[in-house]
Amino acid sequence: MITKAASTTTVNCPTNETYTSTAIEPCTASYSGAGGLSGTLTPTYSNNINAGPATANATYGGDANHEGSTGSSSFTIDKASSFTTLNCPASETFTGVSIEPCTASVTGAGGLNQAVTPATYANNINAGSATAAATYAGDANHDTSTGNGGFTITKATSTTTVNCPVIETYTGGPIEPCTATVTGVGGLNQSVTVSYTNNTNAGTATANATYGGDANHDGNSGNAAFTIAKATPVITWNDPADIVYGTALGAAQLNATANAAGSFSYTPASGTLLNAGAAQPLLASFTPNDPANYNATSKNVQINVLKATPAFSNLSSPTITAGTATTILSGKISFGSFVPTGNVAITLNSVTQNAAIQGDGTFSSAFATNSLAAGTYTIAYSFGGDGNFNSASGAGTLTVGYGIVALYDQTKVHQSGSTIPIKLAITDVNGNNLSSAGTIVNAVGMSLVSTTVYGPVADSGNSNPDNNFRFSGDSYIFNLQTTGLVTGIYNLYFRVGADPTLHTVQFQVK
Repeated sequence: MITKAASTTTVNCPTNETYTSTAIEPCTASYSGAGGLSGTLTPTYSNNINAGPATANATYGGDANHEGSTGSSSFTIDKASSFTTLNCPASETFTGVSIEPCTASVTGAGGLNQAVTPATYANNINAGSATAAATYAGDANHDTSTGNGGFTITKATSTTTVNCPVIETYTGGPIEPCTATVTGVGGLNQSVTVSYTNNTNAGTATANATYGGDANHDGNSGNAAFTIAKATPVITWNDPADIVYGTALGAAQLNATANAAGSFSYTPASGTLLNAGAAQPLLASFTPNDPANYNATSKNVQINVLKATPAFSNLSSPTITAGTATTILSGKISFGSFVPTGNVAITLNSVTQNAAIQGDGTFSSAFATNSLAAGTYTIAYSFGGDGNFNSASGAGTLTVGYGIVALYDQTKVHQSGSTIPIKLAITDVNGNNLSSAGTIVNAVGMSLVSTTVYGPVADSGNSNPDNNFRFSGDSYIFNLQTTGLVTGIYNLYFRVGADPTLHTVQFQVK
């Protein structure tokens, strides 16, 4: 009996294949045997999809002359490459914090397509070139891979803000009231120097500020405007001291000053004569020399004008002879050149009459005096005041005396040592004899006219006690003793009753 010969099955595989995510069948198989047996077989596989060791098997089933046989081989499925791609924008703007704008993905055989996180960054805060990288760690079927990218961080904008008050007041010098700050992302916040134009005179002023930028921020300029208002000068002017009516307004009262150059006008004007009164308004109006930068202004004060106290002058103190029918009592009232208005009340012997004050201050009134006895009478002058003048008073004296009629020859020369009968009568203004025993005539002295030496009188033989004239009939007699008198003309002085006048008659001695 002839037994079947053995057969040999051979499987040939490459050493390595790369993962494709599908079944990998790279091997070939054949069989051979005695008698020229040969042929090909189709291998079968196991573990031939994912990376790792894979096995290929082939089996020859035999034939009439050959036994069947099996062969096997293995190969390695290597991991496939992966491809990590980093997508970044061309540029980003500085924010002051880390900028991470990129995305990463990985692709590979077998449908690998997924995001890769996290991406890592370098130089991704400040302006300049930033880089990014992402690494896929790989998986059972794919190798690790890294992708790189980059982007530019551009400077951020900055904002310069100028803050100014709405209005300032002219000072005469540059006005610099504004502040400026620059702000930006990343905490930029700092002051900026301000420059000015048209910031001295009244009008619209401009403030400008420029930030030059820094490594992370572009420069920026800001501006603002403010108004320089005209200044209002300060007027210094206090209430003037009180003045008395009759004082014209002048430099002592109209003396306002201002803290700017200019001129004053006053209401009322200089030279004005104000009536008396309290708290009268005065107005100073100021016109600046520089109206472009200063306002016109004004100030009010008050002045008290006190009433003036007038004075009497030229007051009548007349001497009249008893029986005078009327006597004019007069005078003048004034305060310097100023004259009050109204009347002066004149009182004589309890009779009061009003005398109108004339434009020149004079006044007069006629009084009936025919019934006044000899004597001295007080005259009271009184002004009650008016709107500009205080009241005032004055006094005079009316003297009522007697007329004297010498009833002897005053030119006759008498021998020294002789007795001279001095005979006289008293009369009224009309010559009526008023002599009476009830009216005493008293000799009080005598004097030599040429020397005015005054001396006592002596009567002859005590014929005139107490030096009183003796009343006889309708006249008076005094027997004057001339012993010791030198040659000359003498005055004999005597008084008559209530008549205050010191009367005289003359006699001559040789």
